[in-house]
Amino acid sequence: ARALPKVGARPHLSLAHNSIGDDGAKNLGKVLAVPLLSLDLSDNQMGAGCLVAVCAALSKQRDLQRLVLDGNPALAATPNAGDQLGMALCDQSRNLSKLHCLRVTLNDAAPSKWAPHPAAKHYKSATAARRPPQNAHAFMKHMNKASSPKVAELALVGAALTKQTVTEIAHRLQDDSSGLTALDLSHASIGATGCKILEAGIRKATKMHGHSAKGGLVSLKLSHNKIGSAGVQCLVR
Repeated sequence: ARALPKVGARPHLSLAHNSIGDDGAKNLGKVLAVPLLSLDLSDNQMGAGCLVAVCAALSKQRDLQRLVLDGNPALAATPNAGDQLGMALCDQSRNLSKLHCLRVTLNDAAPSKWAPHPAAKHYKSATAARRPPQNAHAFMKHMNKASSPKVAELALVGAALTKQTVTEIAHRLQDDSSGLTALDLSHASIGATGCKILEAGIRKATKMHGHSAKGGLVSLKLSHNKIGSAGVQCLVR
């Protein structure tokens, strides 16, 4: 952490693919004491310990523009992880006024229901296998609150989302004040049913707000979701 100020007063920090794990949570907390413009902790076998470090550091990250936490299946299946992360983001929304990109993997289903994802082999939680945590749903419930950060780019990737979660995402699309312009649900197993829910949300948003001066959704990524021809049909209505 003492070395970071030497590379810039507000550095862009990527620690992706480094197997930090929860063993490195204590030192991670020290690193995150330095104000950052962007932070990438993707694919690091992060779990509950790292989540605590990240949430605690949010109050110090007033200039943070980009937060990347996807590809951490242990974190995705940690009980209450979605609730904790969503609550921390809402609590620090005033400090995070510059945050425009948020990427995270949060799980709504047991591993057998996951879409294929390169980091899925790290999943080891027997408890979550018996009792799916519904983390993405809890996270989106927080993100749909008026007190949540208004991120322009949101990614929920690498896990199986329930239709309840996709419905919450559709609600965010309908909120003209959310500022959401890019949505990535790659590897999320939403299928044709999820496409139908999203299409209804987009159609309702267009009907309610028209082509808003704030831009509306301009990028939608749904790769590796097995949407089939029925899903495509929903999207082109």
